[in-house]
Amino acid sequence: MKCCGCGAEKDMSVLETYPFPEDEIFCNEPIQPLLNLECQPKDKSGEWKLTIVCHECFKKLDPDMWISENCWIGINPIITFDKLPSLKATIGCTSLNIFF
Repeated sequence: MKCCGCGAEKDMSVLETYPFPEDEIFCNEPIQPLLNLECQPKDKSGEWKLTIVCHECFKKLDPDMWISENCWIGINPIITFDKLPSLKATIGCTSLNIFF
C-alpha cells in the first residue's frame, strides 16, 4: 500500500516504530506504517476527505485532530485533495484498497 502524500510503498503487515520520539505522540511500541487522517475542505460546505500517510508525511503535516485542505496541499502530495476518497464513502469500509 502507498502513502497518499509521498507515494512510499509500505507493507501493512510489518509494524514500525514511529521515527520521531521527540513528538511524544506515539508510544515506543511498533504501530502500522500508514496512518489515517481526515481532511477538512477549504469550502466549509464541501466534503471531508480521508487520506493515509506514512510516518514521515505525518510529521510534515503536524496534525491535531484533522488537517485542512491547505495543509494537505502544502506537502505537495502525489494524490490531490480532489482525488482522495470522501470520508462519508469510507465509513464502514474494511479495506484501505479504496486508495489505489
